[in-house]
Amino acid sequence: MAVENKVADKDREEIRDLVEVLQATKNGVGLAAPQLGISKRFFGIKNEKTKVINVYINPEILDDYGEKKKFFEIEKKNGDEEPFMEGCLSLPEVYGQVARWDKIKVKWMSLDGSFKIEVLAGYVAIVFQHELDHLNGVLFVDHVKKSNGKLFREVDGKMTEISFEEL
Repeated sequence: MAVENKVADKDREEIRDLVEVLQATKNGVGLAAPQLGISKRFFGIKNEKTKVINVYINPEILDDYGEKKKFFEIEKKNGDEEPFMEGCLSLPEVYGQVARWDKIKVKWMSLDGSFKIEVLAGYVAIVFQHELDHLNGVLFVDHVKKSNGKLFREVDGKMTEISFEEL
């Protein structure tokens, strides 16, 4: 995609399209080029306020810290832990628990052609790994299946277990 650390005009146009779609997406926090039918290695991540915080071109994970783990959320009503359920715009209303690194060191090229290295932690690290999987032809359900996990579909606000065949 990039030659001599430059982002081609065609690539910039596709990146603008991705950013526009991601910003308009109500429930999505990340979007990878292949999800839009673009066979290139870039994705965007946004914050909770629907603002795209970064576009990662040719991203890679340089290092990870610790073991992959499944995450939990604290349910506010009674203090019980709830599994953090990962979802995907490619499979609306389908969720499952995936083991991810909580902290990663990443490298990517920015729109100005410079290379960036940063340590990501928490939610952004999880989203980065999810979107990088898209660039590698992997969906979150592949991880769930490999770990013999369960899939769920949200129906009328309730999570109902489904089989992989129902996808």
